[in-house]
Formats: sequence, structure tokens, C-alpha cells
Amino acid sequence: MAAMRRPLRAVKPAFKAYRNSHMYNRDPYETAGALPIPGINWFNRAVPSASRMAKPVARLGFLDALRGIAVLLVLLQHVGELTWSAIPAISRDVVDIGQLGVMIFFCCSGFIIPVSLERTGRLGSFWTRRFFRLFPLYWFSLILAFAFARWLDMPSAAVTPADWLANVTMLQHFLGRPDALGLYWSLAWEMAFYLLISLLFLFRLHRNPVLLSAVINAGLVAAVLAWSLTMPGRHFPVGLFSIALMFTGYAAHEWFAGLVRTSTMILTGCSTVLTGIVVLVTTSASGLLTDPTGVARRAHPLGTAWLGALLVFASVVVVAREGRQFPAWLRRWGTISYSVYLMQALVIAALDPTGAPPWLDAVLWTAGTVLVSELTYRFIETPGIAVGRRISRRRRPAGAAAAPSMDTALRPTR
Repeated sequence: MAAMRRPLRAVKPAFKAYRNSHMYNRDPYETAGALPIPGINWFNRAVPSASRMAKPVARLGFLDALRGIAVLLVLLQHVGELTWSAIPAISRDVVDIGQLGVMIFFCCSGFIIPVSLERTGRLGSFWTRRFFRLFPLYWFSLILAFAFARWLDMPSAAVTPADWLANVTMLQHFLGRPDALGLYWSLAWEMAFYLLISLLFLFRLHRNPVLLSAVINAGLVAAVLAWSLTMPGRHFPVGLFSIALMFTGYAAHEWFAGLVRTSTMILTGCSTVLTGIVVLVTTSASGLLTDPTGVARRAHPLGTAWLGALLVFASVVVVAREGRQFPAWLRRWGTISYSVYLMQALVIAALDPTGAPPWLDAVLWTAGTVLVSELTYRFIETPGIAVGRRISRRRRPAGAAAAPSMDTALRPTR
């Protein structure tokens, strides 16, 4: 034992000096051969060699590619269900295409949001950047939704002034109020994840993503089983599974950075899959299975969507870890994915069907969505990012080091 303690005594001062060094605070995708991920590198583990560490933009491009895949699936669901009868049939009987896309978004959030918070180092700066990244465009879409519901007769579940005011917070789902637009449901769960990871960060309980994922999965299984026994006749909030997915994404970042074994990551993913199965089997057995929007669903298409999201996410991350590139057009879809997500329903509501073949309406709605999304990204999202960055820099204590900017490389998820 004494022989073992002596090497540890020698390592601790070196590790402490490393934690305080400039190298430790650099962007992890810029530095090869070191572990510059604050709060996660509590052991001196190996990372990929310099030959496998790509430039920052190249390594982060896969996140935009994933978001591009996700938003294209969501757009396919919303446009296709109005123009092609096969899409609703597939979503009803095989795989829920829209859910598949949204769950990929959740995996992306889990992958990068906790690390972004850790690098920022302060909750105030993190929330400032998140607020100006998400809310300006969200409020713009909410104003349009209100106007369309009033003057264009666009269907909206929000009816009373209290409903609309609750939607301003992005937390209407947890306030017992309906979403003004059906797609807003995912933003509420995204905000829930931000709040949870912020709480964990505050108490320094965020540093072991694999353990956190296991705890979340176990807690979700216990919750759904207890719910079925103690609250018969009430719908279980299956949206909670999105939290499990996001923590799995967080664990995937640790694997991507070389901080955890592949076998451990596989076990973590399998644990999340089993958790999803328990949630779906338990809730569907009682006949009370609804998707996060409150619509009654069959277990099979939801389950294949959840499993498919994990498989797509895992496949892209594995390919990206090998330094592979993704098409520029797909990354561009990911860049504007937040705008596409929020604008698509509004564009479809604003552009009436032409009476021409359905495929022509699909082309028109898709082109209109892309055009509007490029404009909102340019004139709402980008200025919002800049404002959030400036304010967070002003709030930085004198002499504090600047946190690496995440906004230009990383896009918010739904």
C-alpha cells in the first residue's frame, strides 16, 4: 500500500498544476493529447492521438449534420402528412418520423449542453447565452402563431390569455397549459434538462455522466412502475424519457473525448433502451399511452422512433470520432435547424394548398420554410447570439479568462 501511495502523491501536484494551466481551459477539440474538459477529467485517462483529433469546426460539424438529419425528419412528418398518405401510415404503424427527429435533437442537447455549461463556468453566463439564443426566435414564432390563430384561423390549442402568457415562458407544458404550436412541447423538456443540469452543476454533482445516466434510467423505471400502481387511470408523462436520452448523450460526449471505455458506453446505451421499453410496455399495458403532445399512440412506432434516434446518433458520433466529414448541405440544414423547426408550421399555415399535385405543395412549403428560416437565422438568431455573448462578457469578473465560445459552432436543439 505504501508503494501505491507514493506514486499518487507524485501525481496529485502535477494534476493540480495541470488543472490550473491554460491548456486545461482550452477548447477540447483544439488540443490533442490532453484532457481540457473542466469538471469531467477527474482521472488522467488517455485520449485519441493527435492524428485522430481534427480541427474544431471539422469535429463539431457532425453535430450540425445530426441536427440536419433531425430537422429534415420533422419537416418530412409535417409536410408529408398533408401531401402523402404513406407518411401518416408509417408514423402510425411503423416508426413515428417526427418523434425520431425530435429524439435525435435531444441526444445532441445532452452531448454538448453540459460541457458548454462547464466551459462557461458560471450559471449566469450560461443562462444569458441560452436565453438570447433561444427566446428571441421563439417569441417571434409565438407572435406569429397568435396572429395566425386570430386572423388566418390557424388551429391552436392556446385559447385563453392565460394560455398565451404561459407559452411566453416556454414552460407551459409544466404549467398545465396547452402549447400554442404543437411542436413547442419539445422546448419545454429541453428547458427542463437545462434546469436539471444547472442544479447538478451548482452542487458539483454533474461530473460523472455515466453514473448520472444510470441514476436517471433507474429513477424513470421506478417512477413509471410506481405510477402504474398508485395512479391508475392517469397518463404517465412519457416525455420524461427525453431526459434519459439527453443524459445518454452526455455520457456519449465522455466516450467521444476518450474518457470512458466503449464497453461502458454500450452498456449505458442498452440501459436507456431497456428503460424506454419498460416505459412503453408499462404505459401501453394500461391503455394510457400518449406521446408528449398528449395524442394517443401505439407503443410500437414510438419505440422504434426512440431506438432509431439512439442508433442514428450513435452511428454519426462513431463516424465523427474517426474524423470523417459530412456534406456541407446537411450541416447547413443543421445550422438553421432551430429556425426550420419553429417556422415550418407557420409557413404551412400561411401558404394555402395550390390545388396542384400534392408534390408541388410539398415543394412550395419546403422552399418557403427554407427561405424564411434563412432570413430568421440571419436577422434574429445571429444577432441574438451576439447580444448574449456581449452581455456574458460584461458580466465576467475582472481578470477572469474568457470561456471558449460555443455559439458559432454549436446550435441549440429542440
